Amino acid sequence: MGLGFQVKGVLDQQAVMELAKVNGDLGRLGGLLKLWLTNDEKLSIYDRVQLNQTILGVLDQIKDLQTVLLEKARRI
Repeated sequence: MGLGFQVKGVLDQQAVMELAKVNGDLGRLGGLLKLWLTNDEKLSIYDRVQLNQTILGVLDQIKDLQTVLLEKARRI
């Protein structure tokens, strides 16, 4: 759609909208992680173990969203 391609069917439009939604969620999550990691004040409230667990948890969520995005892209 971004390249001027006309989506022919309703199912294609729904699939593209689902991809756009998941991609937007992935972008927001990545942006929030970057913003959080660049803010020293927010990082200072965590000890090293909590910080590692939190970062790994967010990265796991990003990985899960990437898997969902790949599955939806394959259905198109």
